[in-house]
Amino acid sequence: MLIYQSWTLYLIFRYPISGITLVANSSEQWFIHSVDSDKVAAQLQLSAGDRVTAVDGEKPRDYWAVARFHTVDQADTLTIMRDDAIHEVQLRNIASPDAYDILCLTAEAFSLSIAFFLYKRVRNSISAPCLSLVFLDIGLVFMSIGGSVRGDPAGKFFTGAFLRKCRLCRIFIRGLPQTYPDFASKHLVTFGGLFYVDGTCGVLPVSYPVYSMMGTSVLIVTVIGVTANFLALVSIQSRHRK
Repeated sequence: MLIYQSWTLYLIFRYPISGITLVANSSEQWFIHSVDSDKVAAQLQLSAGDRVTAVDGEKPRDYWAVARFHTVDQADTLTIMRDDAIHEVQLRNIASPDAYDILCLTAEAFSLSIAFFLYKRVRNSISAPCLSLVFLDIGLVFMSIGGSVRGDPAGKFFTGAFLRKCRLCRIFIRGLPQTYPDFASKHLVTFGGLFYVDGTCGVLPVSYPVYSMMGTSVLIVTVIGVTANFLALVSIQSRHRK
């Protein structure tokens, strides 16, 4: 896990999120279809319809991210043609990490902290190990997002894989009533856990346009939700420890 975390941090600090999507015509000429961030488009002076002649010195069709996803990921330069003039755009000028990355890293840290707390402090609980695995998976999802939005195949794979594992939440909900007899606290944690997982699943398709439309707001709510979960779990553990 440490190796994968190091890799995702490298991608986050090395490459910005460009959000540039390309489209090809019948003559295999590539054009900018959209730029997800208006700020990035204005900063780089890009607009839909600009013809792309090279990505990092390679023809667009030969660049791996364009060939696989029609996106400009993990690239330093973009060569475009506009009004019969050639322009070289420096993608490294985009700020990285950005606010979205910081939110993801924050949510990851919260999730992994809760997983560690449950595993170390509530070992005598029946459902705590299952809940710990749920938050571990959620933390790993957030760990994978940084690579996924930058076109990293491993990031896209692990984002989907860990999301599927989040279905362990059902196991924790079935076992929770046996562990925490406090009715109000029990339902607070059950609702919070469901809200957190559902909020996470709602923001994690592999297409960056979805991230840009709803990612930041959902991530903020998610961080608030996981913080509430953490405080509720600490309160319950302190009241019902044996």
